[in-house]
Amino acid sequence: MNKLLFFALVVAYIATAFGLGNGFEMNLIPLNWDIYLLVKFLIVFILTAIIERLFIKKKI
Repeated sequence: MNKLLFFALVVAYIATAFGLGNGFEMNLIPLNWDIYLLVKFLIVFILTAIIERLFIKKKI
């Protein structure tokens, strides 16, 4: 389970840090993120974790 959450964390970080969806804007340091990027990170993290969980349940 920890590997799945780590994967979701990595996917959310990459999607947020590289600005995927808004063009290509690199903002690699999470301490410099504004509230918009933090909310985007949380949304992508939660959605990725939910989608992973659904695929793992179907696979088992």
